[in-house]
Amino acid sequence: MRRNINAQSIRIRMLASGSNGNSILLSSPGINLLIDAGLSCRELERRLALVGHTPADITAAIITHEHQDHVRGIGVLSRKYGMPVHINARTLKAARATTGEVPTARLFSTGDTLEMGNLIVQTYPVPHDAADPIGLSVDNCSSRVGIALDMGYATKLVKQRLRDSSVLILEFNHDPDMLRQCPRPWELKQRILSKKGHMSNGAALELLCDLAHDSLRAVVLAHISREANSTQLAYRMVSERLREIGRRHISVVVSTQEEVSEAVEA
Repeated sequence: MRRNINAQSIRIRMLASGSNGNSILLSSPGINLLIDAGLSCRELERRLALVGHTPADITAAIITHEHQDHVRGIGVLSRKYGMPVHINARTLKAARATTGEVPTARLFSTGDTLEMGNLIVQTYPVPHDAADPIGLSVDNCSSRVGIALDMGYATKLVKQRLRDSSVLILEFNHDPDMLRQCPRPWELKQRILSKKGHMSNGAALELLCDLAHDSLRAVVLAHISREANSTQLAYRMVSERLREIGRRHISVVVSTQEEVSEAVEA
């Protein structure tokens, strides 16, 4: 969805990405959106400070699904700072055991479009083993950030919503061979490999190649497993394939659990 508004960039900072906590900061003039809050409130305060912000600067948070690594700090942020939290009803209900009360919850239905300042946020369903998981496409008149994490595979709708993105944030969760050999329980491995699990390097790379176009500036490799993948492997696979298909102009940014990422402009 495109609006006739002044062109403004969208700045992306991955505050954390991985099995132990996920949070993304999207900033545009006059607005800061927090996508998920899977760290403790104290750790989110610390990481926001590293990029020059406090929780009081956050315009709103959007929650993609109820798993602890995406909602751990959102209840405290809501109660302590009065931060508006956009969340669908099934996710809010499923998250309550982790979050406690979220007094600033603002309910939407999956598929709704949310208007936040100069940003238009399109929500859409993704296949994952959660109550009502979503992906996001965040637009202004000149840029689009496509976000698709925690999903077993890319549906036709996912591909449609991610098309024409200026920056893609995609899950490169695991290498299947490394996953099978790692010490995780077999039941967990089966869940990760299922159609409602997580994207492998190969599946995510296929999706990226399908979505690559002349105006795609960067891809952020997210939710990389520490036990069943490596940042070096994912980065090498993506960089080599982009060169092979003539898309050298697309920057490859690796996000990690431990550190805030470099800024990416969309």
